[in-house]
Amino acid sequence: MRRAFLLACALVAASCRAERRAVPLTLQDDWQRAVQVAAAPQRVVSLSPATTELVFALGAGNRLVGRTTWCDWPAEAGQVTDVGNGIGINVEAVAAQRPDLVLLYPSESNRAAAAQLEQLGIPVAALKQDAIADWRATVRWVARALGDSARGDSLLADFDRRPAAARAPQSDSSAHPPSPIPASSSRSAPIRLSRSARAASSPNWSSWPAAATRSTIWLRPVVW
Repeated sequence: MRRAFLLACALVAASCRAERRAVPLTLQDDWQRAVQVAAAPQRVVSLSPATTELVFALGAGNRLVGRTTWCDWPAEAGQVTDVGNGIGINVEAVAAQRPDLVLLYPSESNRAAAAQLEQLGIPVAALKQDAIADWRATVRWVARALGDSARGDSLLADFDRRPAAARAPQSDSSAHPPSPIPASSSRSAPIRLSRSARAASSPNWSSWPAAATRSTIWLRPVVW
Protein backbone atom coordinates (compact mmCIF):
# COMPACT_ATOMS: atom_id res chain seq x y z
CA MET A 1 0.00 0.00 0.00
CA ARG A 2 2.81 2.37 0.92
CA ARG A 3 4.66 1.58 -2.33
CA ALA A 4 1.51 2.26 -4.34
CA PHE A 5 1.06 5.59 -2.56
CA LEU A 6 4.67 6.62 -3.22
CA LEU A 7 4.35 5.59 -6.87
CA ALA A 8 1.19 7.68 -7.21
CA CYS A 9 2.97 10.70 -5.70
CA ALA A 10 5.88 10.24 -8.09
CA LEU A 11 3.53 10.11 -11.06
CA VAL A 12 1.72 13.26 -9.92
CA ALA A 13 5.05 15.07 -9.48
CA ALA A 14 6.22 13.98 -12.92
CA SER A 15 2.97 15.17 -14.41
CA CYS A 16 3.37 18.58 -12.76
CA ARG A 17 6.90 18.87 -14.12
CA ALA A 18 5.68 18.00 -17.59
CA GLU A 19 2.98 20.65 -17.35
CA ARG A 20 5.52 23.26 -16.31
CA ARG A 21 7.69 22.37 -19.30
CA ALA A 22 4.69 22.70 -21.58
CA VAL A 23 4.06 26.32 -20.57
CA PRO A 24 5.43 28.77 -23.20
CA LEU A 25 8.11 31.20 -22.06
CA THR A 26 8.01 34.92 -22.82
CA LEU A 27 11.40 36.60 -23.23
CA GLN A 28 12.35 40.09 -24.39
CA ASP A 29 14.69 40.30 -27.36
CA ASP A 30 17.01 43.12 -28.46
CA TRP A 31 14.24 44.80 -30.40
CA GLN A 32 12.55 45.13 -27.01
CA ARG A 33 9.75 42.80 -28.09
CA ALA A 34 8.09 40.08 -26.06
CA VAL A 35 8.87 36.78 -27.79
CA GLN A 36 6.79 33.78 -26.79
CA VAL A 37 8.88 30.63 -27.03
CA ALA A 38 7.83 27.02 -26.65
CA ALA A 39 9.14 25.59 -23.38
CA ALA A 40 11.75 23.53 -25.21
CA PRO A 41 12.05 24.45 -28.91
CA GLN A 42 12.95 21.41 -31.00
CA ARG A 43 13.28 23.01 -34.44
CA VAL A 44 15.57 26.04 -34.34
CA VAL A 45 16.76 28.11 -37.29
CA SER A 46 19.84 30.21 -36.55
CA LEU A 47 20.51 33.10 -38.93
CA SER A 48 23.81 34.18 -37.41
CA PRO A 49 27.11 32.26 -37.13
CA ALA A 50 27.44 33.37 -33.50
CA THR A 51 24.09 31.89 -32.45
CA THR A 52 24.73 28.73 -34.48
CA GLU A 53 27.99 28.20 -32.58
CA LEU A 54 26.19 28.97 -29.34
CA VAL A 55 23.41 26.43 -29.91
CA PHE A 56 26.04 23.75 -30.47
CA ALA A 57 27.97 24.91 -27.39
CA LEU A 58 24.79 24.49 -25.35
CA GLY A 59 24.55 20.89 -26.52
CA ALA A 60 21.48 21.54 -28.66
CA GLY A 61 22.98 21.22 -32.13
CA ASN A 62 20.57 18.37 -32.85
CA ARG A 63 17.71 20.88 -32.62
CA LEU A 64 19.06 23.07 -35.43
CA VAL A 65 17.08 22.62 -38.64
CA GLY A 66 18.40 25.68 -40.50
CA ARG A 67 21.50 27.89 -40.62
CA THR A 68 23.04 30.50 -42.90
CA THR A 69 25.52 29.91 -45.68
CA TRP A 70 28.09 31.59 -43.42
CA CYS A 71 27.62 29.27 -40.44
CA ASP A 72 30.76 27.17 -40.84
CA TRP A 73 31.57 26.27 -37.22
CA PRO A 74 31.51 23.73 -35.74
CA ALA A 75 31.96 21.27 -38.59
CA GLU A 76 28.63 19.65 -37.71
CA ALA A 77 26.88 22.86 -38.76
CA GLY A 78 27.56 21.84 -42.33
CA GLN A 79 25.05 19.02 -41.92
CA VAL A 80 22.27 21.48 -41.11
CA THR A 81 20.08 22.78 -43.93
CA ASP A 82 21.44 25.98 -45.51
CA VAL A 83 18.63 28.56 -45.75
CA GLY A 84 20.74 31.35 -47.28
CA ASN A 85 21.83 34.67 -45.82
CA GLY A 86 21.18 36.10 -42.38
CA ILE A 87 20.67 39.55 -43.88
CA GLY A 88 18.22 39.54 -46.76
CA ILE A 89 16.49 36.52 -45.29
CA ASN A 90 14.82 33.97 -47.54
CA VAL A 91 11.52 33.75 -45.66
CA GLU A 92 10.25 30.80 -47.69
CA ALA A 93 13.41 28.77 -47.08
CA VAL A 94 13.24 29.46 -43.34
CA ALA A 95 9.53 28.71 -43.06
CA ALA A 96 10.01 25.46 -45.01
CA GLN A 97 12.01 24.09 -42.07
CA ARG A 98 8.90 24.43 -39.85
CA PRO A 99 10.87 26.09 -37.03
CA ASP A 100 9.48 26.72 -33.57
CA LEU A 101 12.16 29.39 -32.99
CA VAL A 102 14.20 31.60 -35.33
CA LEU A 103 17.29 33.44 -34.05
CA LEU A 104 18.46 36.39 -36.12
CA TYR A 105 20.68 39.47 -35.96
CA PRO A 106 18.75 42.69 -35.13
CA SER A 107 19.57 44.51 -38.35
CA GLU A 108 16.88 46.88 -39.55
CA SER A 109 17.10 44.99 -42.82
CA ASN A 110 15.66 41.96 -41.04
CA ARG A 111 12.53 43.56 -39.60
CA ALA A 112 10.30 42.87 -42.60
CA ALA A 113 11.36 39.21 -42.77
CA ALA A 114 10.84 38.84 -39.02
CA ALA A 115 7.34 40.26 -39.35
CA GLN A 116 6.53 37.85 -42.17
CA LEU A 117 7.73 34.87 -40.16
CA GLU A 118 5.72 35.97 -37.15
CA GLN A 119 2.61 36.28 -39.31
CA LEU A 120 3.13 32.58 -40.05
CA GLY A 121 3.11 31.91 -36.32
CA ILE A 122 6.87 31.40 -36.03
CA PRO A 123 8.58 32.96 -32.97
CA VAL A 124 11.49 35.20 -33.96
CA ALA A 125 14.15 36.56 -31.62
CA ALA A 126 16.52 39.37 -32.60
CA LEU A 127 19.72 39.04 -30.56
CA LYS A 128 22.78 41.30 -30.56
CA GLN A 129 26.28 39.88 -30.86
CA ASP A 130 28.37 43.01 -31.34
CA ALA A 131 30.33 43.03 -28.07
CA ILE A 132 31.11 40.78 -25.14
CA ALA A 133 28.23 42.25 -23.12
CA ASP A 134 25.85 41.45 -25.99
CA TRP A 135 27.24 37.95 -26.26
CA ARG A 136 26.76 37.30 -22.54
CA ALA A 137 23.13 38.40 -22.74
CA THR A 138 22.60 36.26 -25.84
CA VAL A 139 24.08 33.22 -24.11
CA ARG A 140 21.60 33.64 -21.26
CA TRP A 141 18.69 34.29 -23.62
CA VAL A 142 19.30 31.27 -25.84
CA ALA A 143 20.09 28.96 -22.92
CA ARG A 144 16.86 29.93 -21.20
CA ALA A 145 14.85 29.58 -24.40
CA LEU A 146 16.28 26.10 -24.94
CA GLY A 147 15.43 25.13 -21.38
CA ASP A 148 19.00 24.84 -20.12
CA SER A 149 19.87 27.98 -18.18
CA ALA A 150 22.32 26.00 -16.04
CA ARG A 151 24.41 25.12 -19.06
CA GLY A 152 24.42 28.75 -20.16
CA ASP A 153 25.60 29.83 -16.73
CA SER A 154 28.32 27.19 -16.86
CA LEU A 155 29.47 28.44 -20.25
CA LEU A 156 29.74 32.00 -18.94
CA ALA A 157 31.51 30.85 -15.78
CA ASP A 158 34.09 29.04 -17.90
CA PHE A 159 34.57 32.20 -19.94
CA ASP A 160 35.07 34.28 -16.80
CA ARG A 161 37.72 31.87 -15.51
CA ARG A 162 39.86 32.45 -18.55
CA PRO A 163 42.83 34.79 -18.04
CA ALA A 164 41.95 38.46 -18.45
CA ALA A 165 44.67 38.85 -21.05
CA ALA A 166 43.18 36.06 -23.10
CA ARG A 167 39.80 37.76 -23.06
CA ALA A 168 41.14 41.12 -24.25
CA PRO A 169 40.39 42.34 -27.78
CA GLN A 170 43.09 41.68 -30.36
CA SER A 171 45.37 44.73 -30.51
CA ASP A 172 47.39 43.70 -33.56
CA SER A 173 45.13 44.62 -36.46
CA SER A 174 47.52 42.99 -38.90
CA ALA A 175 46.35 39.55 -37.76
CA HIS A 176 42.74 40.34 -38.58
CA PRO A 177 42.35 43.47 -40.73
CA PRO A 178 39.24 45.48 -39.80
CA SER A 179 37.85 45.42 -43.32
CA PRO A 180 34.12 46.15 -43.63
CA ILE A 181 31.79 43.20 -43.99
CA PRO A 182 29.59 43.32 -47.10
CA ALA A 183 25.99 44.20 -46.37
CA SER A 184 24.92 41.05 -48.18
CA SER A 185 26.84 38.89 -45.73
CA SER A 186 25.43 37.42 -42.54
CA ARG A 187 28.90 36.91 -41.09
CA SER A 188 28.61 38.82 -37.86
CA ALA A 189 31.14 36.70 -35.95
CA PRO A 190 31.68 39.31 -33.24
CA ILE A 191 33.70 37.10 -30.95
CA ARG A 192 36.31 34.52 -31.90
CA LEU A 193 37.96 32.50 -29.18
CA SER A 194 41.32 30.81 -29.48
CA ARG A 195 42.28 27.20 -28.89
CA SER A 196 45.14 28.29 -26.61
CA ALA A 197 42.87 30.57 -24.58
CA ARG A 198 40.33 27.81 -24.07
CA ALA A 199 43.07 25.41 -23.03
CA ALA A 200 44.30 27.94 -20.47
CA SER A 201 40.95 27.90 -18.72
CA SER A 202 38.94 25.18 -17.05
CA PRO A 203 38.57 21.83 -18.87
CA ASN A 204 34.86 22.52 -19.43
CA TRP A 205 35.72 25.37 -21.75
CA SER A 206 36.65 22.82 -24.42
CA SER A 207 32.92 22.27 -24.89
CA TRP A 208 32.63 25.75 -26.45
CA PRO A 209 33.28 25.21 -30.16
CA ALA A 210 34.05 28.78 -31.14
CA ALA A 211 36.47 29.04 -34.05
CA ALA A 212 39.27 26.96 -32.63
CA THR A 213 41.41 27.60 -35.68
CA ARG A 214 41.83 31.30 -34.85
CA SER A 215 45.11 32.13 -33.16
CA THR A 216 43.87 34.98 -31.01
CA ILE A 217 40.78 36.32 -29.33
CA TRP A 218 39.42 39.30 -31.14
CA LEU A 219 36.39 41.47 -31.58
CA ARG A 220 35.33 42.36 -35.07
CA PRO A 221 33.00 45.29 -35.66
CA VAL A 222 29.91 44.46 -37.64
CA VAL A 223 29.05 46.70 -40.58
CA TRP A 224 25.55 46.23 -41.95
